Amino acid sequence: TAPDGSGLHVAVALRLCTWDLTTLLMTALSESNQQLLETAEEALSRHYNPQKHTTAVALRTGSGEIYTGISLKAGTSAEDVHAEPIAVGRAVLNGESSFETVVAVQYSDPPERPGSGNGGSATQIASPCGGCREALARQAPDVAVVLPESEGPVVKTLSEIHPY
Repeated sequence: TAPDGSGLHVAVALRLCTWDLTTLLMTALSESNQQLLETAEEALSRHYNPQKHTTAVALRTGSGEIYTGISLKAGTSAEDVHAEPIAVGRAVLNGESSFETVVAVQYSDPPERPGSGNGGSATQIASPCGGCREALARQAPDVAVVLPESEGPVVKTLSEIHPY
């Protein structure tokens, strides 16, 4: 149970599968995927709020545009909206129908209050939860997903990791 008594949040499970962004940027990811990570990190830095917004996503579409999303906590985990569907929705609203790559990030040691910066915490890649994988699969089954792994980040198509 979470400290506020609301039950376990998906973010707790996601934290178990993360990778430090600094380490990540030193790996062999393409320049465009590094840019995508930096965009997600910037969105998290600008909008982080421990009670409302704890995960940010950057999604690159077939046209090359990048759309961001931020998680929206509603007070109960059943009504929380994760960042991935928000980024997809923003892209769709702008006429996009082809999706190339997505990455989600969180802080490894989150700041306790909004506006306190990142508190020196590293940004980590988070693997999409099962619900987000399902939502992405309905829109773009072949989207590439940047994932954390013990040897460093990897990029896999959603069809390679879904429904796992």
